Amino acid sequence: MVYFEDLGAVIDAAGPELSDFLDSELHGGFHTGARNFEVKERAGSTVVIAFERLIEGTWSRAACRVTDFAPFCVCVEEIEGELAGTKLVLIRRPKGDRTQVDVYGDIRSKTFDEKAALKFFLDDLESTHREDVNALSIYRQSKTRVPPR
Repeated sequence: MVYFEDLGAVIDAAGPELSDFLDSELHGGFHTGARNFEVKERAGSTVVIAFERLIEGTWSRAACRVTDFAPFCVCVEEIEGELAGTKLVLIRRPKGDRTQVDVYGDIRSKTFDEKAALKFFLDDLESTHREDVNALSIYRQSKTRVPPR
């Protein structure tokens, strides 16, 4: 078990826009470390998603249970795969037209020792944040396009 806190990341979107973006089809497609997302189960604000995750150059199956308490927080539990048992809480803090995202986690790993698991997860969070920022820009462009007449 490795406990961590990753605090202070900021996304240039207010809560409602951020929630709409995260619920959009565009969101998951920009993540280079995960692919082939499939919703397996949906109950209220909780969804179980199966996907493949890139770990040390190899794609492996994984699944997580995600509960979204929009616009305030998201709770994620890895339920299958190399990181099964990992739990994350992402707290969204309004900052005017921006949102600060603080992540608290407990990493479990079948593959990595504690130090390597922490590095893998923090690197993954950093790349996911960069990808979300890029995807958010494209999402905004798609929302402002005027359809042809």
